[in-house]
Amino acid sequence: MLNHDAADDPRAAYKHHPIDDIEPDEFSEESIDCRLDKAVREAYREAAIKFSDALNSYTFYILNHHNPRVATWVLAYVLELRPVRGKTCEEISSICGMNSRQAFNNEVQDFCGATGYGPSTVMKGQRASAAYREARIHSIIENQKQESE
Repeated sequence: MLNHDAADDPRAAYKHHPIDDIEPDEFSEESIDCRLDKAVREAYREAAIKFSDALNSYTFYILNHHNPRVATWVLAYVLELRPVRGKTCEEISSICGMNSRQAFNNEVQDFCGATGYGPSTVMKGQRASAAYREARIHSIIENQKQESE
C-alpha cells in the first residue's frame, strides 16, 4: 500500500487551463522558451489567459443572443474586424435585416454596456453622441416651427 497523501501532490490545488497546453507554466531546459526572462513568460501567459477569457465571453454572447448573426456583426463592429471595415452602420443593419441604423447602434451599446468594453474608434464617444443628440433635437424643433408657420 502506498503511503501518499494526495494533498502533498503539486497537482492537488491546480486547476488546468487550456492555455497550459499552449503556453506551459514551466519550461524544460531543452525548450527555447526557457531562455526568455521569467517576467516576459509570465506576462505572455497572463495575456494569453485574458485573450482566452475574452474569446469565451464573445462566444457566450453570440450563442446566447436572440439573433446570433446580429451578435456576430456587433462583435465585428466593436472589435473593428476586417468584415466591417469600410461599411457604414446603415449597410451593416441592412445586412443583419434590421430596420434602422439606430437598431444596430442599440445592439452595439447594449454589448458595450454589458461587457464594459469601451467604444471603438469607429463609434462616437459620449460627448460626440450628446452633441449629435442635441443638434438633432434642435433640428427637429426648428423643422416643427417652420411647418407650423
